[in-house]
Amino acid sequence: MAIATNIVLADAATTPVNHTFEPDGLDANGFFVFSNKAPGLLAGYELIKFRVVTTGKDVRRLQIRMTVPKLVSDPSTTPPAISVANRHEYAGDHLIPPASELLDRKNLRKFVDNLYANAQVVDFIEQLILMR
Repeated sequence: MAIATNIVLADAATTPVNHTFEPDGLDANGFFVFSNKAPGLLAGYELIKFRVVTTGKDVRRLQIRMTVPKLVSDPSTTPPAISVANRHEYAGDHLIPPASELLDRKNLRKFVDNLYANAQVVDFIEQLILMR
């Protein structure tokens, strides 16, 4: 088993800012959780979660979840009150059959990586444009 270390991800700002997710351990649902505590508000922590679930016929479901809360402040209070306006979330599953080989798993990860870099997929997610 690998030792968890920080995950650092750059955002999409004009001048990208790194977000550091520190390992927190297992939650009540069996996910291994990493959190970015920089927002300072527990409900505002950005989260990345990983879990392995074995389904029928020994197929492993590798689950990845990410939650990015949008924080807003209310300037009418002193000090300004900060709250969560909404959350953007990602959920991805990789289904790995028992006969899986390392190259198969590498290919799947690389295909997914490249898929998210494809212009059509970028427009689908960022501009909400569905292909026709």
